[in-house]
Amino acid sequence: MRLNERLTAIEDAVYDLVGNVDYSIIDEDLSDINLQKGKKERGKKLKPPLIAVYFNNADINNERSSIRNNWSYELFIIGMVVGRDTDKMRKLSTEITALAMEELLKDRSLKQTVGELRPTGFIPGDERFEIGDNVYASLAQLEVRFTHMVK
Repeated sequence: MRLNERLTAIEDAVYDLVGNVDYSIIDEDLSDINLQKGKKERGKKLKPPLIAVYFNNADINNERSSIRNNWSYELFIIGMVVGRDTDKMRKLSTEITALAMEELLKDRSLKQTVGELRPTGFIPGDERFEIGDNVYASLAQLEVRFTHMVK
């Protein structure tokens, strides 16, 4: 598989797995949750409740061979909700993020596109004043690893 095809397949697997979670098992108001692919675009309004998924810069190590590249990059999942009930919103944002993360970890190969997927961090839900009033978000951080052979 060519590198461009592999990177697309990884993203598609993540979006498919996270996008097909039944978040209404947490709360019926989450039956119509939005999936935000990538970081927020300038001028685009976020519409919580949502799950945002984006990838960060990759580290590429090829110390063993110039044709064998070991890739490692961060994957972020953000669960975001809006509401006035602080305790409920903090809990909901934490739970939707944890559920999305758990779904990805059930298949650590991301539909056989990567060698390893592992959790590396989690920030529980809290109010995010920089985004707006009554907006609560939590974040899960995972590391995606795979080896790509240059042909």
